[in-house]
Amino acid sequence: MDGCLDGTCKELMKILISPSRTPHGEQILALLNGPQCTIRDTATGDGPLLMILRDTPCRRIGHSIVSRLVKDGFDPNERNHRGDTPLHRAVRQISDADISVLQALLHAGADIHARDYRGRTPLHYARLGGTTVVEFLISCGADLEAQDRAGETWLMSYISRLYCMSLADVEGAIALGASVDTRDSHGRTILHKLTGVPGLNFQEDTLRAFVRHGASPEAVDFRGNTLLHVAMSKFDLNVRETDILLSWGLDMSSRNVAGRTPLHCLCAWTGVQQNGWDEAVAIVFDKADDLDVQDLQGITPLHLACTCSEVMVERLLRAGSDASILTHQGLTCLHLAARCRQANALGTLLEHQRKVMPSRFAELVNSRDCTGRTPLHHACRSGRVESVTLLLDEGADITARDCKGRTPLWTCSEYDEEQKLWENTTSAAI
Repeated sequence: MDGCLDGTCKELMKILISPSRTPHGEQILALLNGPQCTIRDTATGDGPLLMILRDTPCRRIGHSIVSRLVKDGFDPNERNHRGDTPLHRAVRQISDADISVLQALLHAGADIHARDYRGRTPLHYARLGGTTVVEFLISCGADLEAQDRAGETWLMSYISRLYCMSLADVEGAIALGASVDTRDSHGRTILHKLTGVPGLNFQEDTLRAFVRHGASPEAVDFRGNTLLHVAMSKFDLNVRETDILLSWGLDMSSRNVAGRTPLHCLCAWTGVQQNGWDEAVAIVFDKADDLDVQDLQGITPLHLACTCSEVMVERLLRAGSDASILTHQGLTCLHLAARCRQANALGTLLEHQRKVMPSRFAELVNSRDCTGRTPLHHACRSGRVESVTLLLDEGADITARDCKGRTPLWTCSEYDEEQKLWENTTSAAI
């Protein structure tokens, strides 16, 4: 076909295969125009080679086509807006059955150490299962321990991307020489990553395999979080995982740099009450030395539960948590439930305190934080009619003034400001 492509023939072909008439017209035009082609996908920044690799399976491209394109002058190291090179894209798409495209790109001078916008090399995107691609890249000089901008090696990014890893994958990675002691930029280990995956994806054999190969279950990250802190921070607490971590001797009373225990982490989220959740929570409560342990800000697990979970509030109160403790800002559980729009939790707290602390009930309902505000101030600012009604029914003082002389009625005008804060927040934690 090359012999027939004189100037006239090429022009006719360009008309017939224009992008508006042919599905892959843009890529074909790039081939006809040759290396001087300036065609580029404006949305992604993909040049000719990247477009071909994007829209055509690698098995249909093959070594000869890539070799010919590069020989004709196409750049094997072109980049798009995300910093992808043809090698990045080929590794993401290729199967172990055919690595000829990788061979062609590398033979043509593709940079095996090139990094995309995440700082990831092509190796970071190589899949396990079979190990041909990984082995091939390593044999060509790829660094198995190269870290991306998040400090993740190939093995860590593999876990982060797929949320799972089979026992065979673990053994394969170890056989290739992957380190089990690596840490990311936050000091998290491979075990932190595995412990952090959703509970439904929990794989006991995989976790145990890494420990067997030398990973330490006692490692803490740069914020002082143990594996228990990570496990308790998940929305779907897993009872089996909890048992395993405790069997390794991890301490439920251990504190991170913020002074928070795993129990704090458990109570800072709205958990999914799936099968086994109650059992897991019971285990955690039983192993915790002090349900009312305070972090460096004076915050207890109950304080955190009041910001997000009426179910956890009920569990903690039944277990004996003290609802009258103040944070270092003078906030009570009532302040926090009112402030965080947890009307049901607020009602539970009021009922509990009326029964358990009748002599102090009026004092607690009108207690003041460090700004002089009562729970009613916070309820009015939150915009929750239910919370305001509950507090008024229990005798909250509508004339109370904060340190700036503002009454609860005044704080109703702060609703818009409060709403903006909620729109910009990603966590109920305080």
